[in-house]
Amino acid sequence: MTRWRAASIHLGLSLSIFVLFLAQTFLVWYPVPYFSAMGIWGLLGLLAGVDVLLGPALTLLVFKSGKKSLAFDLTVITMVQLAALGYGGWTVMMARPVFVVFDGNKFAVTTALYANKNPAAAPAFRQPSLFGPVFGYTKYAEKDLFHYILKAGVGDRQAAIIADYQPFEGNESKVVAAAKPLAAFASQAAGKTPQFRAYLAAHPTEQRLAVNISWRDQDGIALLNAKTALPETIVLLQ
Repeated sequence: MTRWRAASIHLGLSLSIFVLFLAQTFLVWYPVPYFSAMGIWGLLGLLAGVDVLLGPALTLLVFKSGKKSLAFDLTVITMVQLAALGYGGWTVMMARPVFVVFDGNKFAVTTALYANKNPAAAPAFRQPSLFGPVFGYTKYAEKDLFHYILKAGVGDRQAAIIADYQPFEGNESKVVAAAKPLAAFASQAAGKTPQFRAYLAAHPTEQRLAVNISWRDQDGIALLNAKTALPETIVLLQ
């Protein structure tokens, strides 16, 4: 076997595995609109470079039929690829949105990193889902510190927050009541990323209502689906 054929086989295998990983990421962990909004392109690009390009390139470099150390060399390359994919996959998985909950003013997104098993929560929120985000409603905003100080004391405040989550079904009207036309958020977006202004310019007849949405240190505007009252498009503010 020539080194070019070996590298080609390696490239095909690496690409197949990475495509499966991308399908899991795009279709399950980060469904529209969360993938583009939550900014994991950089990590996926790094993973693609290491797992799809670097591995086969190293195989092309070291492969020589009959070489005594060939098995060792290929094993090391494979282990490096698997380690990179494992670390990157774990990072992507833990940053995925698991709970998207409306608190009366905005949607708050909880990522898997901050959502541990919680027996005190409603059934849908007792542990992070592996099959996309779960939507909910709470009458307490995360800023209601007094409520959560009384409830959690010195314990896990995040667990106390999640314990108040309720199913989203039946609470759609509360989202619609709090929603506003997109143009009403112009003052909030002033001086921040041009994405908001660019979206307004590209969609001057946008009729969907919107509310704020936040996760980690990121804020955005969620345009709502008219039927479900769930986020359909996210326009970043930072």
